[in-house]
Amino acid sequence: MADTHEISYIGGELDLFALAKNWKGYIKREISRYVTGDVLEVGAGSGYMTTRLAALVGPTGRVSANDLQPQMLQIIQQKARAAGLSNVETVQGTETDARLPENAIDLALLVDVYHEMWHPQEMLRSLRRSLKPGGELVLVEYRKEDPTIPIKPEHKMSVAEAKMEVEAEGFTLAKVDEALVHLQNAFRIYPDDLGTGMAISQIYLVSGRPAEAEKVLASMLERAPDQRGLNYSYAQVLTKLGRGAESLKYLERAVEVDPTFGLAIQQLVEIYQSTNQWQKAAEVLQPLINDDPTNLDFQRQQAFFYLRAGMAEKARARFAELLAADPKDTRTQYYLAESLSDLERYDEADKIYRRSSPDPN
Repeated sequence: MADTHEISYIGGELDLFALAKNWKGYIKREISRYVTGDVLEVGAGSGYMTTRLAALVGPTGRVSANDLQPQMLQIIQQKARAAGLSNVETVQGTETDARLPENAIDLALLVDVYHEMWHPQEMLRSLRRSLKPGGELVLVEYRKEDPTIPIKPEHKMSVAEAKMEVEAEGFTLAKVDEALVHLQNAFRIYPDDLGTGMAISQIYLVSGRPAEAEKVLASMLERAPDQRGLNYSYAQVLTKLGRGAESLKYLERAVEVDPTFGLAIQQLVEIYQSTNQWQKAAEVLQPLINDDPTNLDFQRQQAFFYLRAGMAEKARARFAELLAADPKDTRTQYYLAESLSDLERYDEADKIYRRSSPDPN
């Protein structure tokens, strides 16, 4: 066994539809440069990647498709036979062991799999035993550093997490910078490929180079000014660079494109509050309220913002709805009374004040 093995980490803004539709191009641009000799695909599933890997390694290489489910392995066998591929074998692994001999493979590839493992350290040890001297482990994951990727955080992974876990098992995270070079080359050829551009910007951010990330995102915004994720990411980079005042228009553009973009709305609300733009703070919440009428927190925020904006009737109407939903909410009672006072409906306000105040006797 070699003293060291390297791990490569690929990530980017690839949503589920992009993965399904664009794997062929993605393999050619990003993964094919790693694929030589004997390859192990861990978590092969129904074999979508397997047949493409087999074509890449050619007749002198071998692809071992590894999965926990025997039904998936049967599907892979059927696909390999139908495609006339003689260099594919299937291996049923366990949650802790890939079940391959020592020094058997040049590369282990895990596509959107590693973060799902129940026993990652044990599996890493198994993979390291199976790798030949100088062999590589490649993880393809959704980057946790990018909040615009529209999947749950538990289905993402950061470079820092990957580095901590794999280096504990004797791997060396050595290829993020190399991946950056290849991504940059691909981006020069395909400047309209937003996924590649976003991946480059995220690597810059992770490595503490926000000024370079800003340049990449700015060039992409010129080509796709109405792309939601780009506007949001650019706003974040501007804030990191101490140019927070410039971020406002990009957050607003992101919300204009997608009025229910919660991350951008949250930041806009904070900015509007800090600048006393209470009506804007109230109005930007309305699409979220329409989208989820059961979320009373959004409605409470909106009602309070209307009150601060001097729009007492709108505040009163919203607080009255909230009080009907929860008659014991004393804070809503208080603000309803405040809005009635602003409307000079003092008798009604006084009744609510008395009802919500503790009895002195």
